[in-house]
Amino acid sequence: MNLELLTCRRLTAALLHPPISYARSDLALLFSTLSDRLDISSFTLLPDGARFSQGETEVLVQGGRVQVTMNFSTHFPGLKDRVIEAFRLVVERFGIAQFTALGIKLIAFQPTEGSSAELLEKHLLGGSPESLALLGPGRTGTGFRFNFQRGAVYDLRIEPYFMDLSQVYIELDVNSHQPFGSLEEVGSQMGRAYDYLLGDVREFLSSLKE
Repeated sequence: MNLELLTCRRLTAALLHPPISYARSDLALLFSTLSDRLDISSFTLLPDGARFSQGETEVLVQGGRVQVTMNFSTHFPGLKDRVIEAFRLVVERFGIAQFTALGIKLIAFQPTEGSSAELLEKHLLGGSPESLALLGPGRTGTGFRFNFQRGAVYDLRIEPYFMDLSQVYIELDVNSHQPFGSLEEVGSQMGRAYDYLLGDVREFLSSLKE
């Protein structure tokens, strides 16, 4: 495996806050601002908020949650700044000052030279193929999930990408339930999650010899 090819593809960040009601006029004004600052082009009203989007970029505003999803079309620092900017525009529009939880999801892919399913089972699974056969026929691979308490909860999935077994699929979910009041914490938490994936997780993958 060439670990230089480990690539982050998608980032989702979600802020939880005390629920509020969104006036349609305020959502329309937010759409105008998001269009100017982030090139958002689509606006869909929801029963408890709205969805704003452009291609693979999405800003979701619902009740007590604001969620931003973006693909890695630029380097991480630039992407992080765009996510923070989206949050800032929503927070300022609706006067949200306190947050109760933060969630971050990173999705990445690592190409392999052979079958990712065989690679992961060879190095991470102590059981024999005979024992796995008890689960029934048709198994194309085996995934692995790891959970860590690191201040925030880190939930890590490493599994074959079942649509293309030449790649390992990596998903990192980070959830913090410590209340906070500054978007600086969002940037810091995103940075720690990204560094963990490109540092510790990459080092772990390097220990799996094909």
